[in-house]
Amino acid sequence: MTQEAYAQLERRAEVSQSTRVWRGQVGLVTVMILVALLVGSTAAVDLRRLQTPVGTAQRWAEATVFGDCAAYARLSVPAPGSREARSAGQVCRDLRARVATTDVTRAVVRTQLERSRGRTAVVRVELARGEIRRQTLLPLRRRGDGWVVVRDAQACRLGCA
Repeated sequence: MTQEAYAQLERRAEVSQSTRVWRGQVGLVTVMILVALLVGSTAAVDLRRLQTPVGTAQRWAEATVFGDCAAYARLSVPAPGSREARSAGQVCRDLRARVATTDVTRAVVRTQLERSRGRTAVVRVELARGEIRRQTLLPLRRRGDGWVVVRDAQACRLGCA
């Protein structure tokens, strides 16, 4: 083969390689857009779930089981007529100290709406850790767009800080 034939073959190879590189970049961008849409829709569904009594009760129960101080404080309020005398930091330390003494590796939280009327609701929560099962009724009330758990004696059976 002549040198001109080799040059022609190289030009064809470069064109096909650049086409493959371009397709690879387009494919990557397409996959990234699909992942972003999937994550966005999942986040929207999760945020919507938190605006329901069952979703709030589920998330608060998980916060008490696993020691998530931010969710515990954000999703609950003291019972009417009582005040939290401890600072937010002390409540968090107490919650984490309580969680440190329990085995949370096999904890399962199940929720079911018992009743909802106007600005109040009651959700049945079952906490299972291995063979140990504990059930309680969590009172909730409306706050803004969402719901909060009222930390009364009944709710604290599940685990208050």
